[in-house]
Amino acid sequence: MNAPFIGYVYAPALKDWAAKGTDSEFVQSAATVTGNIREHSFDQLKADAAFRLANLFRAHGQKAKAEQYWDLALELNPDIINFIRQNLTLTEEGSAGETFIKLMGEYVSSGKDYYRPLDL
Repeated sequence: MNAPFIGYVYAPALKDWAAKGTDSEFVQSAATVTGNIREHSFDQLKADAAFRLANLFRAHGQKAKAEQYWDLALELNPDIINFIRQNLTLTEEGSAGETFIKLMGEYVSSGKDYYRPLDL
């Protein structure tokens, strides 16, 4: 699913909710919302922690440690495109340049959703 499509679906739903509040047809029950929360595997949770440690070490100038934890994060959760995108913010190209567009294209071409499908 691409970003423009999400806008066409999401924006009207958001406007309806803002206008009608709890009477909006798009309001979901707490049980539905709770049921839609993704559960993370233990490896995904460890990858999140490793990624945060990589950022901490990078911020404190400890490049070798940062790379060690960055590699661990990608090993534990190679499909997390948000890690890659955030890491690209540290490059001259930034997080929305050609490298990211290429990576996102490969990700989507492999059948993965960059944007989580909306349940509206």
